[in-house]
Amino acid sequence: MIPLMYRSFGSTPPADLRGARRLFVWLLALGFVASAVAMLAVFNFFSLFFGVFVNFLGRDGVRFTFLHLFRRVPVIGIAPLVLLGYAIWQNAHWLSGWELVMAPVLTAAAAAVLLAAAVLINTLLGRRAGR
Repeated sequence: MIPLMYRSFGSTPPADLRGARRLFVWLLALGFVASAVAMLAVFNFFSLFFGVFVNFLGRDGVRFTFLHLFRRVPVIGIAPLVLLGYAIWQNAHWLSGWELVMAPVLTAAAAAVLLAAAVLINTLLGRRAGR
């Protein structure tokens, strides 16, 4: 555990650890490795959906591995599109057509209205400042 913890920070473990100091460093290394494994489990659970594997335990720095299909096509280029299609398909089953269409339409309309309001306000303030 101690060498694994030190390698993760790019250092060499000390050779003169004895007694209580060794026990303290070993407990610290145990806590680091346990928390690192828990973090890597959470990171990789969510990143593997996009074809990315994360590892930082035992190496100096973080290593991102991009998974490939047929050793040529990166999964990160395909997975977001597949997941978006699956999400749209699921929403189409759960929602009515009206609810499915109105959310993006209302978002685009609100953006256009707010953009027009910002332009109008800036134009009016610019004319007033020019007087």
